[in-house]
Amino acid sequence: MARRRDLEVAARCIITRNKAMLFQRGRQRNFYRFPGGRLETYENLPLCLAREMMEEAGVHVTVGRLYIVNENFYYFRGRLRHELVFYFLCGISSSAEPRSLEKHVVLEWHRPEEILEYFKPRRLLEEIIRDMESGTAPRKCRYIQTWEN
Repeated sequence: MARRRDLEVAARCIITRNKAMLFQRGRQRNFYRFPGGRLETYENLPLCLAREMMEEAGVHVTVGRLYIVNENFYYFRGRLRHELVFYFLCGISSSAEPRSLEKHVVLEWHRPEEILEYFKPRRLLEEIIRDMESGTAPRKCRYIQTWEN
């Protein structure tokens, strides 16, 4: 009999300022990702981003277009995990500076190439850096599948 696989769905913001991007990392972990979080029951993706950014960063965001959909597989505590993450181009709709409102999360501005080595999934950030260097973001959303080590 096939084992049921749990699928986690999340939404994340790509926010840029002066060639830097807003990243989050856990205080106890040494990897970065874009801010956002898991989708709650009966919540759509833009509402998820608005809620997560207010809860975790204390800012209102304007949710722009869907940029990348990443289907990611990784092992956590010896168990295979499967997640579908939707990345949106977003802006901060107020003059407030994002600040972490959660003890376990740190928000930081970095140029993406500075933290590439510590970003998960790395291939996703490599694609974004390539887009930034070319000066043209793709007009259509694209799908990227990754396996994290």
